[in-house]
Amino acid sequence: MFDQRPEKSTGPLKKILPFVALAAAGLVAAILLFVPGAPTPATQLDGMLRAGDSTYDWYVRNLKLDQTQTSLATNLSGSRAVVFSGVLHNLGEKTLDAVELKLTLFNYQKSVWESVRTALRPGGRMEAIKPLESRRLSLYVEDLPRNWFSNHAEIEIHGIRFIAEDQARPDGGASSELR
Repeated sequence: MFDQRPEKSTGPLKKILPFVALAAAGLVAAILLFVPGAPTPATQLDGMLRAGDSTYDWYVRNLKLDQTQTSLATNLSGSRAVVFSGVLHNLGEKTLDAVELKLTLFNYQKSVWESVRTALRPGGRMEAIKPLESRRLSLYVEDLPRNWFSNHAEIEIHGIRFIAEDQARPDGGASSELR
């Protein structure tokens, strides 16, 4: 008369699944917040100075990029990637809040790829480079041309921007000039 079916038991998987999903969502959120994103190609930042600008040509003499290195790596998908890095020394009196680097790949002294990337930008996780301060800059690049033989790569300064400082002067006045 009555159809008695055994009650479905909720196994341990159904009890644990919501916690696993919550932990996975938390992990993804933490990665998005704390892991720096891929370096972005240079976008137009207002006030960027480049070669040919008299202020750039005057100040670039105060910048020294040394300990430059390029390392070839293979990412998780098996594609080639290059890490460009170097130490930028700001030997002048101005604070830099943006730095563009020109990356070049060569095959036997012939350029096969060039890209300008912003290694330091305002609002990022790196602070501005103050006068007489040094900073290691690194860029990770995956979009490499297939015709590059992994022969030679170079990195150089391409553009800079000074920070606008709004700070009190010793005489009590305020200064808001572009430095």
